[in-house]
Amino acid sequence: MGMENTYSAESQVQKLRRIVENKEPIKDEAPTIYTPKSKGVMPEYDIRTDRFEVAREALEKAGKAEAARIAKGLDPQVEKSQAEQTTGVEQPDGIGQ
Repeated sequence: MGMENTYSAESQVQKLRRIVENKEPIKDEAPTIYTPKSKGVMPEYDIRTDRFEVAREALEKAGKAEAARIAKGLDPQVEKSQAEQTTGVEQPDGIGQ
């Protein structure tokens, strides 16, 4: 079993040394996010956003969609675990979930 998509990365120390020695400009930056003041702080960029609340709302929406699907007489959608998706082998309950 071999590794196919491998590459050798430059360490942070090597990269910093190269940039300083060659006087290269720093190109690796995170994008600066500007939003109009009238919009305020957007929830996806606000460190105070309750992410559990956002996740709960998403789960409720998915649950309602699944309930509607069952009410129409369709089979419920059962997602495969990550292990089942990659290997095609069904996993026992609780494994790979």
